[in-house]
Amino acid sequence: MRQLWVLLTLPAALALQAPDAARTNTDRLAAESNFIFQGTVQRLNDSTEGQVPASASTAVVRVEKLIQGADMASNVTGKEITVMLLKPRSVTVGRSVLFFSNVAVVGKSVAVKEVGHVDAARGSAQAAQAVDYAASKPQRALQQRIAGADLVVTGTVASVRAPERKTPLPPSEHDPEWTEAVVTVQSTEKGAAPQRVVVWFPASDDIGWFRAPKLKEGQAAVFVLRRARERGLQGFTALDPLDVQPPAERDRVRRMIRAVR
Repeated sequence: MRQLWVLLTLPAALALQAPDAARTNTDRLAAESNFIFQGTVQRLNDSTEGQVPASASTAVVRVEKLIQGADMASNVTGKEITVMLLKPRSVTVGRSVLFFSNVAVVGKSVAVKEVGHVDAARGSAQAAQAVDYAASKPQRALQQRIAGADLVVTGTVASVRAPERKTPLPPSEHDPEWTEAVVTVQSTEKGAAPQRVVVWFPASDDIGWFRAPKLKEGQAAVFVLRRARERGLQGFTALDPLDVQPPAERDRVRRMIRAVR
C-alpha cells in the first residue's frame, strides 16, 4: 500500500518541482549565453555568413525578438542570421524557437553558436525568465567585478599618456597599446589608495580590446581596478566596460561593496 501511495503522489511532487527546475535550467542557459533571441527557422543546411560554411549543423533563422545581445549585434531584429546548432538538424523549418547562444562571427551577417533552445510555443515562461535574467545580468556582472577588485576609487583622470618604448616592438594587430592614466583620488571605496593612482588601459580597437574603457583626461568616474599583472606595468588596470562607472553610481557601488564583505 505504501508503494502504491508513493507512485500516486510522485507525479504531483514532480509537478511542484518542475517550475523551479525549469527556472534553474533557464538561468543556466542564460548565464552561458551572450545572445538570446526568439526566431523562426527559415532554412536548414544553409548559412548567411561566408565565414561559417553551410552544414548539417547550421540553420538560417529570422530574428523576431532580441532578448539579450544588443551590445554584440543590435540591428538584427527582422533579419536572417546563422545558428550553429548544438546538435545537427535539431530544429525544423517554420518552427519558432527561443535560442540561447553566443556570438561567433559578426561580418556581413551574424553567426551564433547555440548553447540550447526551447520551442517558443511551449517556452513562454522560459522566455519571460530569460528576459528577467538578462535584465539583472549587468547587476550581477558588476557585483562580480567589484568582488574581484583590488581597489575601487572615485576620482578624476588627471593625465593620459602612452609610454615611450626603449626598444620598438614588432607590429602586431593584437598589441593592446597600453596607455597610462593617472587618476586623482577623491574617495577610496575599497582597498587603500594614495592620492594618485596609475591606471593602465588598452587604447587598441583590436577585437580583443575594443570593449575595454578608453580613459580621457578630465574624466570623472568610479574606477573598479585590479593590480596590473601584465609584464612591465606597475599600478592597476581597467579592462572591462564595467570597470569605469559614472560618478552617480558611487552609492550603488558602495552598497555592493558592503554586500560582498
